[in-house]
Amino acid sequence: GRTSRSALELADLVADLEAAEKKLPEDLCEFNNRLRTETILEISRETGIPRTTLYESIEKLRRHFEQAGLRDYLPHRRRHNRGSAGR
Repeated sequence: GRTSRSALELADLVADLEAAEKKLPEDLCEFNNRLRTETILEISRETGIPRTTLYESIEKLRRHFEQAGLRDYLPHRRRHNRGSAGR
């Protein structure tokens, strides 16, 4: 389960997250913002970018936030089928 965090811990987390987001390249920043309200499928359909490419971008985001010391706050990785179809 999740542990509750104090208001101070949450404020620190928000500040750390905002700092990490400011260092994202423009394309990843836009993608990160879209993930807040859209699914991978929606983004793929709207942009024409294959879902496999978008999942690669999620891994780039994950590495970026891990390097910023935010690994403990990231959701667990989801497994998705990246078979050879469509490549």
